Parts: sequence; C-alpha cells; structure tokens
Amino acid sequence: MKEPSRIVCILALVLASSALVLGACGGDEEDEGGGGGEATPTEPAPPPLPEASPIAAGHDHTCAVKESGEAFCWGRNLDGELGDGTGQNRRTPVPVRGLTDVHQIAPGYQHTCALKRDGTVWCWGRNDHGQLGDGTTDPHATPVQVQGVSDAIQVATGQYFSCALLRGGTAMCWGEGDEGRLGTGSDQPSPAPAEVAALTDATQIDAGFEHACARKSDGTVWCWGADDNGQTGLPGDRRAYFTPTQVPQLTGITQVSTGGDNTCAVHEDGHLSCWGDVYRGKVGNGQSGTDPDDVESPFQLELTGVQEVGVGNYQVCARLESGAVQCWGDDGYGNLGAAERGDQAAPTEVFGLADAQQLAVGGAHVCALRATGALSCWGKSGDGQLGAEDMDDTRHAGDRIPALASLSAEPPPIPTFEAQGPTQTNPRLSVGQSFACGVRQDGHVLCWGSNHSGQLGNGTTISAHEQAVEVIGLGDAVQVEAYQGRACARRANGQVACWGSLGRWNGSDSTVHSSRPLPLEGISDATGLALGSTPCVLREGGTVTCVSGGGLEPVEGLAGAVEVVGAAGSFCARMDDGGVRCWGSNSHGQAGDGTTDYAREPVEVSGIDDATSLAYGFSHACALREGGRVSCWGNDRYGQIGDGRSGEDTDTPSPASVRGVRNAVEIAAGTSNSLARLEDGSILCWGEDDRYQCGTGNEEDDRPEVHTRPVEVAVDQLPEGLGEAVQMDCGWNACCTLRSTGQVACWGSSSVLGSGTLGGLVASRASAPRPLTQVSLGSAAPPQPSALAEQATETDEAGEAEAAEADTTEAEATEAEATEATAEADTTEEPARPRRSHRQQVEAAVRQSAQGCFNRLGTHGAVSVRVTVGPDGRVTTSRVVNNSTGNREIGRCISGSMVGRRFTRPRQGAVTFTIPFNG
Repeated sequence: MKEPSRIVCILALVLASSALVLGACGGDEEDEGGGGGEATPTEPAPPPLPEASPIAAGHDHTCAVKESGEAFCWGRNLDGELGDGTGQNRRTPVPVRGLTDVHQIAPGYQHTCALKRDGTVWCWGRNDHGQLGDGTTDPHATPVQVQGVSDAIQVATGQYFSCALLRGGTAMCWGEGDEGRLGTGSDQPSPAPAEVAALTDATQIDAGFEHACARKSDGTVWCWGADDNGQTGLPGDRRAYFTPTQVPQLTGITQVSTGGDNTCAVHEDGHLSCWGDVYRGKVGNGQSGTDPDDVESPFQLELTGVQEVGVGNYQVCARLESGAVQCWGDDGYGNLGAAERGDQAAPTEVFGLADAQQLAVGGAHVCALRATGALSCWGKSGDGQLGAEDMDDTRHAGDRIPALASLSAEPPPIPTFEAQGPTQTNPRLSVGQSFACGVRQDGHVLCWGSNHSGQLGNGTTISAHEQAVEVIGLGDAVQVEAYQGRACARRANGQVACWGSLGRWNGSDSTVHSSRPLPLEGISDATGLALGSTPCVLREGGTVTCVSGGGLEPVEGLAGAVEVVGAAGSFCARMDDGGVRCWGSNSHGQAGDGTTDYAREPVEVSGIDDATSLAYGFSHACALREGGRVSCWGNDRYGQIGDGRSGEDTDTPSPASVRGVRNAVEIAAGTSNSLARLEDGSILCWGEDDRYQCGTGNEEDDRPEVHTRPVEVAVDQLPEGLGEAVQMDCGWNACCTLRSTGQVACWGSSSVLGSGTLGGLVASRASAPRPLTQVSLGSAAPPQPSALAEQATETDEAGEAEAAEADTTEAEATEAEATEATAEADTTEEPARPRRSHRQQVEAAVRQSAQGCFNRLGTHGAVSVRVTVGPDGRVTTSRVVNNSTGNREIGRCISGSMVGRRFTRPRQGAVTFTIPFNG
C-alpha cells in the first residue's frame, strides 16, 4: 500500500520541487523504517497579530508602515522622534533608520514606538522619563529595543510614557509615573516596562497625555491615570487613578481612543461616546467651556455608523462607514477640516473627504488614508507633520502623499565635523534669549538655559538649568554666537555650523529646525561671525557674506572689514581703517548715518574713524574707540545710548558719546542695555534695568528701572577665586561675564541663570553677578551623555511644551517680526524676598506668566485665569475663563507656562484661585 505513495512523492518532487511535498515524503520514509515511531511534533505558529492601521499621528509628527514592514516618519524631529538619526524636522517622509519588519507604529509626544512582527517593541526620541523603555533616560535618535517585551501585540504612546499590550491580555507600561499613568499602583517613574496592575483579558490599549485606557474582550473599558478633567470617565472627586478602574455603564465597545484630556469609545452598534475636557467643544456634546462643565461620564453623541475614532490634543475625529470623516473641537490650526473655519462643539463633516479607510489624529493635525491609497492630511503644519513640502491650503483635507506604497528614500546623512587636530583656543561666551553658549578651551561648545527650539544643540529640546550640555559633534570651535532660538559656531578650519531655528538654510525652500549642528554649505574661510535674524560671516579678504533666501549673498560695497556684529535685521562691520559701516533695518537710527531710512547697502556711521571693537544690541549699536571712549547710536528708549536721555520716541541716529566712560577695554550690548569693562576690571552698565540687567545689586522696589547714565555692576559681590573678567556679553534680559579661571557669572532675569543648584540660585533672577558653578569653559572634562536627559524640571517641560505649540516663522525676519519675539516669561519666584502667602505666590506667577504671554503674542486686554493647585503644591489645571483679547492662543500660552508649577504646599487639600489680569 505504501509503494504507490512513494512513487507519487518522487514524481511530485521531480515536477514541483515542493518543500511541502518533501515533508510529506519524509514522513512516509520515517514511518516505514522507524518501526512505528511517531513523527517529531512541530512548534505551533503563534496566532497572527491583530490588524493594525498603517498610519498613526503623534503630537507634532506622523508615521506610516508599508506592507513590506518598512517604517517612515515626518514632522517634528528636534528630539529624534522620527528615528532617522538626526535632530532635523522633516516635511517629507524619511525612513526610520535600521528598523524593519514593523507591524504597527505609535508616535507620541516627542517620542515614537513600534511593534515588530516578532513581538518585540522598539522606541526612539526623547527619554528623560524613561519613555523609551531601555532602562535608561538617555535620548536616542534611532530605535532601541524595549527591555523584557517579546510577546507584544500592540503598542501605545502618551506624554512621557508608553505601554504595550501582551498576547495574554495583560499590559506593561514604562516612563513617567506621575498621576498614576503607568497603572502600576504607584506614581513612580519606571525606565523599564512594569506590569499594569490587575489588568487581564485586554484586547486593545491606548494612551493619552496623562491617562490610559484598555478595552477588554467583554467590551468593557478600564482607565487609569489623571482625572482632573474627567478623562478617565470615573465620576467622583477627580483624583488620579493608579490602577485600572472600569468605566461605569459602558459595554459593547469595539474601540477606545485617548488623547489630551479626553476619551472616546466606539459602540458595536456604530454609536460613539466621549467624555472629559469640554474646552472648545472636544466632547462633542454641544458644550464649550471650562471647569466645572467637564463631562465625567460617557456622553453618547448623535452620530451613527462610526467605524473608528481618534482623539487628539485639540480635536476629535470619527470615521464613518460611508468613508466620510466628522471632527469637532478647537479649530485653531484648521484641524477640523470643515468647509468654514471655527471651533465646533458638535461633529462637523470634513470638507472634500468621502472615502477615508483609516484615520490618524495627532495633536492638532489629522490624516486619513483614502480608498485611492493617497494620504490626505490637514491642520497644523509648522513642523512638517502633514508630509508635503509645498501646500497652498493646510486648513482642508488634501492629498499630501500620493500612495504609501510609493514611499521610498534613503536615510538622510548625519552631519559630522571632523577636527583637523586638537584645538586650543581662548574661551568665549555668548548670551542669547534665555540661553547661552560658550566655547571651551579645548574647542568644544557648551550651552545651557531654555531649549524649546533645540538651541542647545544636544539633540533634544530638554532645557538645561542644572548643568551645561555639550553641543553634539563639535570639537574645534573658536567662536560661538547665540541669538533667540538659534546658535552658530565658527570652526578652526574656517567652516561654520549652526543649530536651532535656522530659517531657510542651505538652499531649502522652507524653514529648517535642527537640534543638532548643521554645516553652512559654501563657507570654508570664515574669520568672524555675527548672528541676528540670519548669520553673516566675515571672510578672508575682508568681505562679508550673509544667508539670504536659503542661499549665500555677499554684502555689496563692503571690503576691508575686520569685524562683524548684528542682531534682528541689522548688521555693522568695523573696517580696517577704524570706520564703521551698517546695513539693514534702520527705523531707530541703528545704521548710524543720521537717518532712519532702511539701509539696503552698507552706509557709513558718521563721525567714527577710530573704532577698535563693536557691540550690537537689538536696535542699537556701540563702538569702542581709541583711548577707551565709547559711542552708541540707535534706539534710546531705555537709555541704552548712555547720553542722559530716554523715552518712547527717543532715538539717536548718529553716534553719541557715553557720558562718564573712560579707559574702557571691552563693550557689550543687550536688548536694551549696554556694558563697558574698564582697565581696572570694573564694569559699567546703562539702559534698561527692570529685570536687573545692570546687576547693581539693588533689589529695592523704588530702584530705577532705567539708567540713562552708566552705573557700576556689583562685581565686588562675586566670591574670591574666580579671577578677573576677560570677556562679557548680554542677551535679552541678562548679562554674563567670563572670568580668567574659565568660570561664568551672570545677572539679570533669564533661564541662563539656571534654577535649583545652578549658581546657588533658587530662581532664575539675580540683581548682582552670581557664579554659575557648574559651567566652566576651561579644559574640564565634558558632561557625560547620560546626564543630557536629566536636566528638565516639570516647570521647564510645561513652558517648553507651550513654546513648541506656536508655529515658528521664517528666521530671516524683519525687525518688526523680531520685536514680537519678546523674552520668555519667568516662571519661578524671586529670591531673597519676604515669604509670601500661598495665594500671593500663585497670583504673582500667574501675572508674570500672563505678561510674558501677552508680550510674546502681541496681545492686549483682560483675562481671568482659574488655577487649581493640588495638595502637593503642584498646578494641576490652569484655564483662561474670561478672555477679552480676541487671541485664542493666550489661554494655551498661560496654561502651558503654569501647569506643573510647584508652590508652597497648601495647608488643606487642593485649592482653586481665579485671578484677573489686565495687560
């Protein structure tokens, strides 16, 4: 009976060469000769992974997975969340470097995770809370494997945390544990996966900002984490839930989605229920307001045929079985995609989209995969999250990627900066807007302070107030310049590298943002560098070239230059004959030619032929002259010219001698003040002093806020052993001096002064020079990379998140544009003041934050801010409840700078204050 079977097998092998037939034949052979023994059992194949959408959206970036398992991302990348190995935002898709065989991808808040088909999870991006799950807090711009997870079937990401659903129906989360968002029963962070307590039989998981939810196989929903806006759907005292708790009276659910402070669930009959924050109508129940109107229990919308729902930070969208998409909530970026602009408190149809097959809802942008295979996106686009370079209309759905299957690209190159040999240089210092950088003696560059645009150059947007961080890859710098949200370094080989918000760069047609240095192409002979709204480079031979329109443009009619300085949209060059020539904006007379006419080409500064060095503020300039005299010109509103005048319309379009300054050896200029260092080591200051920019040591309430004539900086209050001053510089509201020991001392009000232990300060304000004990520009060893992710405090994160919300405009701004970019609001209390009550602390901080936001947004009017401070002294919610300014961004700005702040602990429980502000 078996011989015919053997013949059949042989014939089959010859004709088909089939592995399957070969296995069958082998079985017969073994059975015949093995004395009746059983065949070796084979390992059963694991069940297939649940179906996953090929598209997903994070806060400011978007990702897609091809059928081949390749992953592509685009959008914000300042924390490496695109996984391409760089820190540069991308407007078009780039492949995730080194990642293959991907089943599902989950972009989150400045980090991303992916599930591979083998059940492992890989993450990349920001990692200061351990949200990458590799057991560390080190950031990674390329994927790293999550520890101890090998049988995952789904991955989800939230704000500073991530979760994975395992094949057995349990889940693990890792990262920030505040508000119980990990579901472990604790609020402690975990840089490695920790089991979600008492969660079984789960079939789907999703993560919001500070909460997460899971759907079980029986159709029930279980949530945990923050509930300050009712987002967990658990009516009560809005406390945080540290373990999963069932959402009452909610059954028959096929999908749950979380985002921001909201949650929605799709019923098996196609209905939709939502709950949480009603601000701008995000629940979809027709209401749009603030506490106590938030919806704590699921509300069923008048919407049927729902196949999928996505919850973002500002909007909620639902895909219907017809292929139409309905959205509601805040339409500040056109993210609702409706025919007409405006917030909607009930579902509104997305205009021009009728064949959606999949949905991806991000922070303030939405994408839909159409039946045609095209990816249609709309909403916020400033970081490139819509996936296309040129877009005429971002407020409505438009095909940005013709087909996901067509995605193909090589990973972008990672810039390197090889030094020609060891560098020994004189340390130099530059102070920008709320951050500063310095060249160390060995040519490495250190930066510290705020970092919302990646201006610290360390591959993240994590502020560094406790320790200076090293700019990645630079080891041969001889000069560094910091300005607003960008910085540039001149290298020993004559090349230039820049980082932060760079504007149109190296021929790009759009704004370039990078948290890692990028080379300035076409420059190899730089001998000097100035940085304002754009970089200008002094080159060998005495010419000057500036970046303009994405390319390099020589400054016409300028030869024999030996120094270049600038700020905003104005620049000046010192010539080899002692003369000074200026060009650019001149509305305050800062070109120094006696007029206020825009200077398209360099004009000669009148009456100066003996300049030995220059300094440029925001709209004024100064020249150090032979014999130690100083002359200044331009904007004199705050007395920064030093001629004894000040006033709103007080300009000095021709140089004026600064009264009382003799024997000066160095000058510096800030936004609205000026400095001179004298031969005897003393430092004089004149101009605005409302935030202690002149460092006189006077903290009295009746102190003058403007010095029209020079006053002495209180350098005598510095401790002994720092050495003499060798250089100084000023930024927006602060000045710093570099001492001969390599140490730095600063004064004023800015993030450059640090907080906590940096400089021994308890707040970022000092009326006299204070040493920054953890900043040294000598030959000290660089900081360890593992420290990079440990520099952000909760206060910094809230402020940085708000700063990142605003779309950054072209960096080659006009003077008017630069004027709008005012200093960030100080968000910490003032030291050495009488102890204030808890309410006084909160009121002072609210008014300070509000004023900073009003300045930043150019807003005037009245608002009322409702702030809730928890029992631990931490601000849990901050809302603008009345707003007469007409500017929708003001509420976001104030909330972003307040939430997470910590104050003196209230004596009893949580406290809510409503604080008016008129600015």
